[in-house]
Amino acid sequence: MLVRLVRPGLDLNDYAETLSAMHPAQQGLEVLAAKSIHNLALAYPFTSRMDWLEADLAHLGLSSPASPGRGPEPPATLAELVGLLYVLEGSRLGARIIAKRVRASLGDGIPRTFFDNADGERAWPVFCDFAVTHCPMEEVELAIRAARQAFGYFLKHLDTSRVLDLSPTD
Repeated sequence: MLVRLVRPGLDLNDYAETLSAMHPAQQGLEVLAAKSIHNLALAYPFTSRMDWLEADLAHLGLSSPASPGRGPEPPATLAELVGLLYVLEGSRLGARIIAKRVRASLGDGIPRTFFDNADGERAWPVFCDFAVTHCPMEEVELAIRAARQAFGYFLKHLDTSRVLDLSPTD
């Protein structure tokens, strides 16, 4: 579903369907990360992107999908939090490319603040410093397992999304 955002021929239905499918997973992972950062009393500057995703959906005339349901297990260690953040912060890096491709396919008027405002160039170095500080080499496998779990959760939502039809009705 995400690949079609960067391929030629993207249409409004595909774009809207992908944003809608991303919502529950993004929400679930962001809530988990924010709670973990808070519970561990960390000074990590995590910034939610949910307001932008919801604004884009609203601009397309869509309501926010239902809550994500049961998400991955909360990180039990700092290394596991690093794995979760790897997925969330890493997704910011490709967002600028996606925004550019969406603009090229659908025009300037299409809502894409979720991708335009990702700020990966700022967030990624901060994450890397955090990861190096909080995930010693002997715990890297824990971080990898947590990242795979987060990716799996995200993919599950993309695979089970509903199909949207935004074509005009008579």
